[in-house]
Formats: sequence, structure tokens, C-alpha cells
Amino acid sequence: MGSYNINLKLLMKKNIVYSKDGFSIENLNPQIAKIYPKDENLDFRGFDSNILILDFGKKNRGDITTCSLLFSGNIKIDRTGASCGCTTPSFQKTENGNTIVNIVFDSYKITNSVSKFVYLYVGDKQFKINLIINK
Repeated sequence: MGSYNINLKLLMKKNIVYSKDGFSIENLNPQIAKIYPKDENLDFRGFDSNILILDFGKKNRGDITTCSLLFSGNIKIDRTGASCGCTTPSFQKTENGNTIVNIVFDSYKITNSVSKFVYLYVGDKQFKINLIINK
């Protein structure tokens, strides 16, 4: 699997993360979760890098939470995956060629703070979105 070299810069006021590779990620639900790069000063390399943090904040056991991210520009997501059955990502193409990634987290078995991963596949490249949920 190839690496995905992206240098993310966060624009906090608009809830948008920009990539040097010509695409952006917009959080469509800022009231539900916050997005930010793990370290906005690093060039992220390799598919094991935690590229983007999606922080759901505090959730109670049994909460089902959905957050949608809009990917615009030079990126074509082929498929998604997750590290656990409690997290379900899906994606849909928009009419203008962008992609919306919907991430559903179900805390039915969660009793502690957790960190889960969503995987986005672009050809043979992969990067992770790290979900953080606090109790």
C-alpha cells in the first residue's frame, strides 16, 4: 500500500482542513465533532500516520453520533473502512464531483474513553481519521 503525503493546515474559524495535495476537508457538523490535524506543522507520511483527528467529545453509553465530512478538490475516495464495528463510515459522490464521508459512531458497548480509526482509500493509498470519544 502506498503512502499519502499530505501537509495539513487547519483553518479553525471555518472548520476546514487544507492539504498541500490540492484538496480540502470540511466538517459539515461542527456542533457534533471537531476536526484538526494531529500536528499541523508536520508533513504526514505513510499510511500508519494519524492524519486527522475527529473529536466527538463526551458521549454516553448508547449514544449514536453521525458526523459528515466534505472532501473537495483533487481526491477520489474509492472505499472506506473502520477499526471496529462500533464505527461505520460510508461515502457518496456529489453532483459537482466532491465526496461526503459520513461517520457513524455507536457507543452501545463503550464504557471508557476510546480511540477508533476510519480508513479512507484513494487508489492504493490510505490515510486514517482518528476518532476520539471521551466518557
